[in-house]
Amino acid sequence: MRRLRQPVFWWRILLGFAVAGLVWVLLVIAVPKPAFGDGGAAPTPSLSPGDAPNSTGAKGMALPAAWINPPPPGPTQADRGAYTYWMHCMVCHGDQGQGLAKFRFSYPKEDQNCSNSKCHGGPRPGAGFSFPDAPAIIGPGTLSDFRTAAQLYNFVSTRMPYQVPGTLSRDDYWNLVAYLLRQNGILPDGALLSADNAGSIELHPQSPSWLGVGLISLSLLTLGLMLVRKLRQRA
Repeated sequence: MRRLRQPVFWWRILLGFAVAGLVWVLLVIAVPKPAFGDGGAAPTPSLSPGDAPNSTGAKGMALPAAWINPPPPGPTQADRGAYTYWMHCMVCHGDQGQGLAKFRFSYPKEDQNCSNSKCHGGPRPGAGFSFPDAPAIIGPGTLSDFRTAAQLYNFVSTRMPYQVPGTLSRDDYWNLVAYLLRQNGILPDGALLSADNAGSIELHPQSPSWLGVGLISLSLLTLGLMLVRKLRQRA
């Protein structure tokens, strides 16, 4: 009888390990480590009220300085990506990556409604191109649709800029992704991003929680005590 019950005993132990592992995975998923590092403070809209004439020549809200002045040149890949972002992405995603919903309030007042028929209200004469509300791409919780830098590169290099997707050079796209990763505290300044390492760079790395560590430890301790008890009964 004892020989017949032995496989059942070991299956219980294996089942216990499986349950403990499942609990661990669920806890790791539920408590992700923020991808935001020291270099990334939550962006705020660049509001520049003043007396300067707006785009129609009337007095009103001045254009933000970020619109006029490109970022200073720098030696790194991310520095070059800052210029690419300023040139091709900022007008929709914001000077700090805060997204159009916030950034458009720094536009001249008559241009703040992007769904206006004379702006981007649809494919009608004089409407330009239509597009959805450009999301925030720098800050906590952004870029959540992408797991790795490679996935982000594959998206932006084929889908962006929205109105003329895939028209930038390969280097421009890598520079842009490096800039976004640096601004989100993921890529150290000076690191070189490429197809060789982008797949291994996680945009939202996860760390185990102390609760998860405690539950796993408790599960292993319980299984150990069960094993010792069973061995004593057989002795």
